[in-house]
Amino acid sequence: ATELERGVVAGLAGGRGAAAEALGAELADHLRALLRDVLCGHLRPDLRGLADELIATEAASA
Repeated sequence: ATELERGVVAGLAGGRGAAAEALGAELADHLRALLRDVLCGHLRPDLRGLADELIATEAASA
């Protein structure tokens, strides 16, 4: 995934196939949804902190 991301950022990911294109589109959709939720006030702007809290909560309950 990291290699694919670097290729997309560098403009070198062309020809990677339909699966890579679908993955990129799915990631873009998720990012758009996160940004929309931050802008609408549904999520706080510190997404990294929120993610860390969710992971810690999940680990504590496991």
